[in-house]
Amino acid sequence: MTFPLPDSVDALKDMIGREITSLRAAVRRHAERPLGGSCGGEPASPLRSLAVLPASAETDGAAAPCLCGVHEPGGSGFCSVLAAILASAVLLEPIQDDTGAVRDFRIVAGNRVRSADWLEPPEHQVGQRFLEARPGAASSGLLAALADVVDTGTPLDGLVVDYTEQRLGRIHRAPLLYYAARCGVQVLATWQPVQTQAELLTIDAQFLASMGWGHWDLLSGKITWSEGLSRIFHADVRMPWSLEQLCDALLPDDLPALAEFLSSVLAGEEPAWTRIRFLVL
Repeated sequence: MTFPLPDSVDALKDMIGREITSLRAAVRRHAERPLGGSCGGEPASPLRSLAVLPASAETDGAAAPCLCGVHEPGGSGFCSVLAAILASAVLLEPIQDDTGAVRDFRIVAGNRVRSADWLEPPEHQVGQRFLEARPGAASSGLLAALADVVDTGTPLDGLVVDYTEQRLGRIHRAPLLYYAARCGVQVLATWQPVQTQAELLTIDAQFLASMGWGHWDLLSGKITWSEGLSRIFHADVRMPWSLEQLCDALLPDDLPALAEFLSSVLAGEEPAWTRIRFLVL
């Protein structure tokens, strides 16, 4: 174990709070959203320069026009089909350095499908650098995967990205499924939310088996309980319990088991199977 096991409920709750705070601080250092402009120095040799956005597109909050240089919005070019794609979709133009390595992308066109309620629709990010619009793309490995599509021509077939980003002082997180393919010198990328456990475990199955599941996202603080778990704990499904609240309902004899389980999780280890009992009133 990375840290000693707590010997009381209060000590266990203190450990949870301390480790989560430390984890969020570490993530913030890598997921900070830029305040403006590009995320780094201007690459030496982009594939080609793009037209500057009209002033109205920059100030009125409307979707930016297509910048593919082939057609006007509503025309017959490739970008006109993006609106028919049911997942979030963008057309990306690679930006390379003097060695030919892809350092970033420019968003050339996008549709209006949001993959998460806290993410902007792609059509509002036309003209931005990809790392400006998606600052978590580098640390998640997404940028490298898209660059590989450019270099090899091999499509990206279902890459699961645990995308994390900080906005307005809050950490947001969403597991996204990415697909991408090269279109000439550009890349078409689409993404959608990963199927959730709620879709895999039906309410009927949980009821019949007297089981349920819960998800605690330690970074964003979002907690999700299935109806089955809420029924077991006599809790409102809209008000799932935090880990600290679970500690308060723990049977005293099972404190060591829960402490060891949570310590393993917080240390990034695979916890062993265990049985933990709670008092449900």
